[in-house]
Amino acid sequence: MTGLLKLSGVSVGYGAIQVVKSLSMHVDKGEIVAVLGANGAGKSTLLRTISGVLRPSEGEITWRGEAIQGSPAHQIARQGIVHVPEGRGIFPELTVEETLLLGQFARPRGTPSARPKISLGDVFELFPILAERSRQLAGTLSGGQQQMLAISRGLLAQPLLLMLDEPLLGLSPALSQEVLARLRRIVSLGVAVLLVEQNASAAMGVADRVHVMSGGELVMEGTAEAVANAEGVHSAYLGATRGEQETRPRASAPDGAENGRALALEVEGVGIRFGGNVALDGVTLRVHEGEIATLIGPNGAGKSTLINCIAGFLTPDTGTIGFFGTELHGLPAHRRARLGLTRTFQNLQLFGTMTVQENVLAAIEASGSASNAAPEARRLLDLFEIGHLASSPTASLPYGIRKLVELARCIGTGARVLLLDEPAAGLNSAEKENMARILLRVIAERHLSVLLVEHDMPTVAMLADRVYVLDAGRMIADGTFSEVVRNPEVIKAYLGDAWK
Repeated sequence: MTGLLKLSGVSVGYGAIQVVKSLSMHVDKGEIVAVLGANGAGKSTLLRTISGVLRPSEGEITWRGEAIQGSPAHQIARQGIVHVPEGRGIFPELTVEETLLLGQFARPRGTPSARPKISLGDVFELFPILAERSRQLAGTLSGGQQQMLAISRGLLAQPLLLMLDEPLLGLSPALSQEVLARLRRIVSLGVAVLLVEQNASAAMGVADRVHVMSGGELVMEGTAEAVANAEGVHSAYLGATRGEQETRPRASAPDGAENGRALALEVEGVGIRFGGNVALDGVTLRVHEGEIATLIGPNGAGKSTLINCIAGFLTPDTGTIGFFGTELHGLPAHRRARLGLTRTFQNLQLFGTMTVQENVLAAIEASGSASNAAPEARRLLDLFEIGHLASSPTASLPYGIRKLVELARCIGTGARVLLLDEPAAGLNSAEKENMARILLRVIAERHLSVLLVEHDMPTVAMLADRVYVLDAGRMIADGTFSEVVRNPEVIKAYLGDAWK
């Protein structure tokens, strides 16, 4: 095989947060290399760094023997590295054919003979559905068809290396298999593939070599068969070996008994479809007062959809949602928030030009507690150990501190039940531990209940009384952390049948 891409000791981060750490790997001509790992492992950051969107703080990236770190993204694309990012990036008002022709702009002038001669006819042969719908607006395609379109647009740049970031995200199993089946045919056109994918089973089924990332570092590499049989893959995805125990005692009895606690949140048989796709299928879960329940599962399992149903952003087709005994059907999101059912989002939604105290005051005043707003804001800031930053503009603070501001503001709404969407995302290990420590204290002091969506398994182990596991819209397991990470069905959901 002929060497194409080589990374030597590459480190990259966002501000003070180091996301990729001293990483070394290579991709050769004619192979499919998969990079696996849980959310937040640094996989997407790795691809952005190779494609020139981010610049490494350390290390070297060489492409066909020449250093390219620091080169602008458009130049790297014209040298033959094409990045198909997560989310597809389709222009909905362009036709399929117009979208495909955009890919040709990344070709160098006077395409050298070393580049594969991929034509519009080639991609139509690869994905016949695109030929059938060439005059159709791209925004009217299904999710799977849009993914095929994004890959084909990248191919028309005639790359030597095609980098795919989570191409199976949100696709049905049938469509996932259809996309994967094309990867070997893509290689036969003269294109190497670097595949970032959270669906470990699917990726290992097509890859020649596999790298596993955890915490920004490569923790394992080898053939798909060797990695599939390695115990460390389980740890990288689920954060513990099968013999480990949970790190936090449960707040409720193992059989789900209330132990005198009120039932704060009750989800019973919730189902919802988007078109012909089942997003949630009869999901049931319960959170008692003072309990931290965590919802985990692979990408596309339906976790965010469930949170959106509970918070009132989506209306389920079937099932009921109860809040301290009150049925919430038909109640809009702002009314649910007024009752004390409050959610955060994965992406921070703070007012950057306002101070820390002003952000928290805004939440308290919006809850109708204006007369007591100032002292309550001070109490919350002290509780989250950020009182000394009360007068600081929020945008000027480190990301980890802003996460604490968001949590303080969330509780300032008068929350009784918190719906937390990936609060550990983007934090380093020390910040995650600090956030977990503070959250546990605040939850106990304020008698709060929590439903936590989280991919970071050490954080789940630190916080969760009970863990619920979703896969393909179905609840497949619940129990303590140590119980669910040893559950064969959970392991299969994350790693597939390839893991033994």
